[in-house]
Amino acid sequence: MKEKPAGSPTPEEKELDPTGKASADRNVSQIVRKVFAFTAQHGGFGMQTIDALHEKVPPSICKMSGNCCFSIRMYSIEYHRIITYLCENFSVDEITEFIRRTLDPSDRIARYGEDVRYRCVFLHPETKKCRIYHARPFMCRAFGHGFFGQVECPHVAVATPTTTEHYVGVSGRVASVSEQFHVATDEGLEPMEAFPFEFWLRRAIDGSEKALDWFQETHFYKKYTNRDRSAR
Repeated sequence: MKEKPAGSPTPEEKELDPTGKASADRNVSQIVRKVFAFTAQHGGFGMQTIDALHEKVPPSICKMSGNCCFSIRMYSIEYHRIITYLCENFSVDEITEFIRRTLDPSDRIARYGEDVRYRCVFLHPETKKCRIYHARPFMCRAFGHGFFGQVECPHVAVATPTTTEHYVGVSGRVASVSEQFHVATDEGLEPMEAFPFEFWLRRAIDGSEKALDWFQETHFYKKYTNRDRSAR
């Protein structure tokens, strides 16, 4: 007897739900449980460490224009920090919607100059506030400091300036307590610790290999490695 694929509806379910909505809802529910379980298993360490390191970056003052809030790279420990924060502060329905919009970013595609990017899934569409502000990753906290001689956004100011050396030091310590993968670049396989939230979520759901395949098919790959996969 041929085994029914996991998650596929039975004939009885198809009859009761010809649109497939119930099955889709069930699959999303399974994904959410899987995401929770993965962080419970792998993200239970280092939360106090990452909170302490985050506090070493002086806060910026944001006018909440939302113009610069795009999906950015973060470390694995920061991904788990965000999932933990979501579990502590949002309902299951809200978390489910975050996950759905992360996996299907079609309503988050936007232009930034000449680049096409994903809007951050945690940016509130009306208030333009960050919905995970207290758990935002290091690169969001560092944004606006102009560590490398550029002003990233005219709507962000820094109350307490710091130095590039401080930035690099804190960044290195965050990376040291995070996972690392090897990604193909023009110089060959290079270690990389920071990936977008979309990558880490897929890693929790489908495993590292599929998440890396996804990453190498996206605009993130070319942006972060200066390499076009189609040219390989």
